Amino acid sequence: MAVGTTFGPDTLMQFPGLLIIMFASVFALVHARDVWINVLLAAISVPLVLPPAPSVAQWLYVLGLYGCVVLLAWVNCAQRERTSAVIFLSKSQWKRDAQTDVVTGLANRRTFEAFMEREAWRLAASSSSLTLAIIDIDHFKLVNDQYGHDTGDAVLKQVAARLRANVRDTDLLARLGGEEFGLAMLGIPRDAASARLDRLRQAIESHPFAVQGHSIRCTISAGFTDGTAADKSWEAVYQRADKGLYEA
Repeated sequence: MAVGTTFGPDTLMQFPGLLIIMFASVFALVHARDVWINVLLAAISVPLVLPPAPSVAQWLYVLGLYGCVVLLAWVNCAQRERTSAVIFLSKSQWKRDAQTDVVTGLANRRTFEAFMEREAWRLAASSSSLTLAIIDIDHFKLVNDQYGHDTGDAVLKQVAARLRANVRDTDLLARLGGEEFGLAMLGIPRDAASARLDRLRQAIESHPFAVQGHSIRCTISAGFTDGTAADKSWEAVYQRADKGLYEA
């Protein structure tokens, strides 16, 4: 019997052609990234389900099935792209959250420690300079006690923004915890680092922070030290800078 000798909208389709269209549909849905290849496969299968002299109704019936294959494959491909985009954005957001302090938007302590460990290793292998400063808001507990922790967090955000606006793009500023910040400065002489920290002190001291109807003034203290090739880890550099902070 010739393929497709009896065919009509209300009759059974020829099984070989039907199977090919079904296969193309399923394959397109599962592997939507190859959607155009599968659409082409479905198109090639169209003549196999038509009789030698198909009528207009038969053509419309088969082309309708082919259109369904194209539509389903396109919808599935679009859905996969949206899902991939959501997953990518979620991973990117998770990575940012893992590296960022929630309150201030600065780098967090983990990110800062990783940076310092990497730079300490690089310092030991080269002649580059690294200066670490530990910055603390003076008597910040009084702000929390007098105005509450919500106001304290708002002050932290504004102080962080003020500090960030007064450091170089090549510096790394981070919140280490509480009211303590870390500042890593690369390629800067000690005298220049001292002058830069004094400008930061003046920038904070001269700026009243307007928070929830209150005008709050803050001051900061800082201790800093240069990294040396003898430092095997960032903790050694941190301890020297922290000692300078307490002296300040």
